[in-house]
Order: sequence, then C-alpha cells, then structure tokens
Amino acid sequence: MQGTTFASLTPMIIIGQTHGLLAIYGAVLVAGIFTFLFSPFFSRFLLRFFPPLVTGTIVAVIGLSLLPVAVVWAGGGDATAKDFGDPRYVGLALLTLIKEQSNSGA
Repeated sequence: MQGTTFASLTPMIIIGQTHGLLAIYGAVLVAGIFTFLFSPFFSRFLLRFFPPLVTGTIVAVIGLSLLPVAVVWAGGGDATAKDFGDPRYVGLALLTLIKEQSNSGA
C-alpha cells in the first residue's frame, strides 16, 4: 500500500510549486472523480492483460522491495541508533505480525 502512495507525490509537488496548495486539493478531487467514473470501463478492458500470475508477481516484487524498510522499522526505525535491534522493538514487530496474521485468517 505504501509504495503506491508515492506515485502521486511528484505531480503534487510540481502542482504545488506552480499553483499552490489549493490546486493540489483540486487536482486530487478531479482525479478522484475521474477514477470513480472511468475505472469500471478501464478495468473491464485492461483486466485481460493482467492475469493472476502477472498481478501476483507484481505484488510479490513490491513486497520484496519493501522488505528492507520493514526490517529497519522492526529494528527501531534508525539503524544508527544505539538501541537499534533492541528486543522491545523486534518483539513489538513480531507481535504486530502475529496479530495481523490472526486477523487475516492465514
């Protein structure tokens, strides 16, 4: 999820530098309305190009590319800190992972 949110960051920065914060809000609203209205048509057309093997591979690659970030976060967030990798941080990460697995039914 987090990886996809960064896709809109560069256009937002450019819009903000050129037209200001209100233009960013307007662009987000227009993009949301456009997506809501046209996504059913695009999804029917494009779905044939993305079988489960393709989408599964893409999700796996995104997950693997985010793995280093997850490891740093599990260690405490700052790899240069003295308490990086402290059992409290790792324990909290494991507890969160176990809790999420129990919630997902896996």
